[in-house]
Amino acid sequence: MILIRTIKHFEAFLFLEITRKYKSLGLIFLAMLLSGNTRYFFIFFLITKLLPFDVHKNSLKRILWLPFSRFETFIFSYFFGLSLAFFADIIGNTFFFGSSNVFSLVEITVFYSAYFGILMLSTTKGTDNITFPVLFLIVDLIAGSVGDPAVNKYQMFSPLYHKNIFYSMSIALVLLLISLIVFVLDRKEKW
Repeated sequence: MILIRTIKHFEAFLFLEITRKYKSLGLIFLAMLLSGNTRYFFIFFLITKLLPFDVHKNSLKRILWLPFSRFETFIFSYFFGLSLAFFADIIGNTFFFGSSNVFSLVEITVFYSAYFGILMLSTTKGTDNITFPVLFLIVDLIAGSVGDPAVNKYQMFSPLYHKNIFYSMSIALVLLLISLIVFVLDRKEKW
């Protein structure tokens, strides 16, 4: 019974998100079909168009008027964006290289989870959904590229470089969990 209700809520959430943001999500999806490191740039912009955008623009109350809890809204938005990134990676790699590998999906999960958590933390606490996360992305790029890659320890747990997938996945999941807790407990909607 709970599973059927959750699936119906997820279907309604998908319908709501796709009908409101179909133009920007479609363009970002097409851009994410490109393979290589450019996909992370477009995955970042995909994240900015999901729930962090609604929180920043104060349109979250439209979603919460429907029978969605804050927890469901967070989880549904997370998995909707992650599935879009997965589909784009699988289709893009199959089109350009003839096959897709599982490790690229794990890398996308690490990057997506970390930056979804960072964007949700920044927008829930009242900052812009672009400024602070872009600064964090720039710091991540610079800190990971300083020095010799064999000696640079930051690359081991960086969500962008993910040299050690276990460390970077654990950092990404901690960021995601903290942002989930802060989002569920921090209620600032002005009804």
